[in-house]
Amino acid sequence: DKIITIFSKEQGKFSAMVKGAKNPKSIFVASTQLFCYSSFIFYTGRNLAYINQAEVINSFHKLRNDYRKLSMASYFAEVIHLAYDDYQQEETALRMTLNLLYFLSEDLVSRDENIVISFQLKLMNYLGQKPTFGKDAASRRWLISFDGYSDLSGEQKRNGPEYALTEEEARDLKTLQELPLQKLKRSNVVFDRSNYIMDVLNRYMEYHLSVRSKTFFFVTDSS
Repeated sequence: DKIITIFSKEQGKFSAMVKGAKNPKSIFVASTQLFCYSSFIFYTGRNLAYINQAEVINSFHKLRNDYRKLSMASYFAEVIHLAYDDYQQEETALRMTLNLLYFLSEDLVSRDENIVISFQLKLMNYLGQKPTFGKDAASRRWLISFDGYSDLSGEQKRNGPEYALTEEEARDLKTLQELPLQKLKRSNVVFDRSNYIMDVLNRYMEYHLSVRSKTFFFVTDSS
């Protein structure tokens, strides 16, 4: 038996018991693998759901053949788990994650780093913590500020960490932030410091969610 975490359209995130799933001959082996997009029939017990039937829709099996892609997909799964409480529904985040896993699995975007950056940007939008990128009036530097606000005079004030960007990076981040997912496949955005950008956005997520990612290291380590 094993307990899995499911992120679903109807129930949000929840845990489920799968009887016999560790047996190599079990009918549930394929449908309960990490990243697998499956259709489940289950009933809800006192503390857990219990899976009765399962059917694979897309296993994203190609991700398991590429360490770099596997690291990125594992990061997506971990962040979704950290970002949402049990039974907190977020269909938009589910659709976004499935689309990006598909893009990653099928090599539909020229730069895998842009898939990760899009995931980070869009997830924070959905969570109500949309990053802003601006030019500091005093220093004339382009920045991402983790905790900015305006006072009554309209003068910009900032608290918390902030990280420097180039003007081009700020512009490209805004582009990806607003870009519909399907257009990501045709995007020509290139970040010369992609590891730096991913790291800053991961720090931004950790700051606002008050969590710590254990898998992000492998994303940049494999790039």
